[in-house]
Amino acid sequence: MFSSRGLFKDKPCPEGYNCPLHNCLFKHELLPSEQGTSSSKQEYDPASTLTPDSPPPAKRRRSESPEAPSQNGPQSKRPRMLDSNSFQHDSPMVLISGSGSETKLPSKPQQGSTVNSLSQSTTGTVSVSKQTAASLSTPATNTLPRVTEKPLQSQIRSITPPDTARQKPTSSLQPKPKPLKPEELVPRKVQKDPVAFPQRVFVLKQLHKQIEAANKKFGHASTDQQSNTLLTDQETIKQALNDEQSAAESNSSSDGYKHTLQGRVSFFRAMTIPSWNTWVIPTWRAVAAAPKSTTALAKESKIKTGLANKEEEITIVKHLRTGLHSVASYGWVVVAPTDQEIANAKKALAMSGGIETCDRCGTKFTVYPGRNSEGKFTSKGPCRYHWGKAPFKRATAEGVYDCCGAVSGSEGCTTAEDHVFKVSDPKRLAALWQYQTTPPPSKPGTSKKPVTYDCEMCYTTKGLELVRLTAISWPDKKVLLDILVRPFGDMLDLNTRFSGVSKDLYYNAPPYGTRALSPPSHQTTTSSSSTTATTSPPPPPLEKVASPLAARQLLFDFLDTETPLIGHAIDNDLNACRIIHPFVIDTVLLYPHPRGLPVRYKLKDLAYKYLNRRIQMSSEEGHDSREDSEATGDLVLVKVAERWADMKRAGWYWRDGTLLRGKV
Repeated sequence: MFSSRGLFKDKPCPEGYNCPLHNCLFKHELLPSEQGTSSSKQEYDPASTLTPDSPPPAKRRRSESPEAPSQNGPQSKRPRMLDSNSFQHDSPMVLISGSGSETKLPSKPQQGSTVNSLSQSTTGTVSVSKQTAASLSTPATNTLPRVTEKPLQSQIRSITPPDTARQKPTSSLQPKPKPLKPEELVPRKVQKDPVAFPQRVFVLKQLHKQIEAANKKFGHASTDQQSNTLLTDQETIKQALNDEQSAAESNSSSDGYKHTLQGRVSFFRAMTIPSWNTWVIPTWRAVAAAPKSTTALAKESKIKTGLANKEEEITIVKHLRTGLHSVASYGWVVVAPTDQEIANAKKALAMSGGIETCDRCGTKFTVYPGRNSEGKFTSKGPCRYHWGKAPFKRATAEGVYDCCGAVSGSEGCTTAEDHVFKVSDPKRLAALWQYQTTPPPSKPGTSKKPVTYDCEMCYTTKGLELVRLTAISWPDKKVLLDILVRPFGDMLDLNTRFSGVSKDLYYNAPPYGTRALSPPSHQTTTSSSSTTATTSPPPPPLEKVASPLAARQLLFDFLDTETPLIGHAIDNDLNACRIIHPFVIDTVLLYPHPRGLPVRYKLKDLAYKYLNRRIQMSSEEGHDSREDSEATGDLVLVKVAERWADMKRAGWYWRDGTLLRGKV
């Protein structure tokens, strides 16, 4: 293609002065008023005006260098022509008036006249003062004005200044964040594909389909009051992409890749409403764990039992007593092992040579009497395991671990330095230190107030031992005892994810009793001319007793055989302290699982369902035994309200603080 510019520059335009083109290729003669000037590149006089019947000005030739400024300044912006009789201007329209020298523009030529013949218009002239013309001829306002016979509305109406109060200030230092780019169901790029890309696409879509189904089922059905547990479309897509990318990067073989994603599909397929909420909140809503013992939801309501005072609640709670002999076959110790049984257990332990089975990964390993030449307490370390609950395989879905969603038999997701073990046999437990029954009441017919009780455990060379003990009064939640315990064996693992006892907390704990001997800490007061602020010191750390025997003796100060001892799965706590207590109230038995013992509900699930409360949300920081004790006590309070409602229907009533049955 060749450019047509310049080929017709010497040919007159057939339309003449009526040419509607802005950049015409033909030659145009100058107006008579422009022919007498010294230069052919005249600028249009801004003081001149047009009448309604005036023709448009003549076309001007484009200069050879359009970017070059004119002699009078920068090249002015030319009006855009709509037709032969009207113009549209980019600059504001000005009505020119005044007195002084007059300038006449030629009117529209009649049909049949030549392009060089023009008739002067005798109407529509405007007088302009020299001062006004000079101000309008500056380069900044060198635009073609538009004249009307009547003043414009924009010239005679009042101007209201903008409402600065409504204007939002903008800052270039803090730009508004741009929304994240949505992702599609296309596998992300990894260093090496474990399977063919079409297979990755297929597996990704299947995983997303399962996540979307679980989201519609449990996200809509959730009654969570703190955070919305219904995922958006982009969140379900991103979750599928994250899981697929993780499986592709962590598995070099196709079998491992498929096995991992099959576990994730089964993980979402086996979801329930509580488990969905427990997974969504920390994964997508990033709900930070609330302070210890204060993780109740904002809309949690006070439990109403219908009873007048705490004494009446204590009376009713005694009707929830657990019959120990009915559950003895499930691990409850109701009778202390005999001396002969303990001797046999010690003999069997000596013959085993210290060989134990790892409680986490199932590996057979040896526990040394002391450290070996490498300074280790155990052999065959490290231990790789799943910290989540062992999977339960259903008829329609393969069992998966709670921790990572992997199926049974897959490699562990967590690594520890040593293998650990747990002792469940009461005879072997008694071989380390014997069981003891709580003491009788100091006075016949009297008993101490109910106690809610919880223990935390750690792994040592003697098995799973007591490391923290918490006891609070019920139902007023007054802390009676909250201590750390030095176990008998050498420490292998503090089990922080579940015990909540970190290394700093344990090893920096002061000995028990030093807090009472230390002088009271003074409050720091800062004064000013207007206010006085008082800052209280942080709470002191937990104290540590010398042995589990000392911890049990401290607990006995608040117990007797007639004291209701409340706990969740309290048989584990009683075994940890080697206590035989005849009066226990267990929330595992108050809220039985449909499949029956030994299957049990988790405390966190019961707290969420019946108390609308979230507990044990600290992830790797572990549980808080005080928080668990308070939740357990409140679950019992719910059952007290239900039991009292049943008793009232059965004819029970109160008279002068005494519970009676019969006619009022």
